[in-house]
Amino acid sequence: MENSKPISEILTKVLRWITRISSLLIVLTVLVFFLGEEVFGNDKTDGFNVKASAVIVGILMIGGLLVAWKWEIWGGLISLIGFAGVGWVNPDIWRMPAMYILFALPALLFIICGFTQKWERIRH
Repeated sequence: MENSKPISEILTKVLRWITRISSLLIVLTVLVFFLGEEVFGNDKTDGFNVKASAVIVGILMIGGLLVAWKWEIWGGLISLIGFAGVGWVNPDIWRMPAMYILFALPALLFIICGFTQKWERIRH
């Protein structure tokens, strides 16, 4: 008798890898932009508090996506907190729907994958 996996487990695994690959692409893209703007970029001064806040919430957002590779729920929550912080530092971001897709969606998908995995463990 063949021991086959349920379709929900297979779909969760596929969703998990799609989420991981998209989060890795986001992390790499943000690092390129960060290096271009903050390290090698313009000399305009926004003030130390604004730059420090932007770096902190950026670390939360990107760090959360990296943490989510190991701990999906916690990493997704950290990334969502960082994303909300970016909106606090730069309110114009809320008018850009692409930002929701780029950052919030992978974080939400990590949370969904984490809860789905916990649900599968409880069921079996």
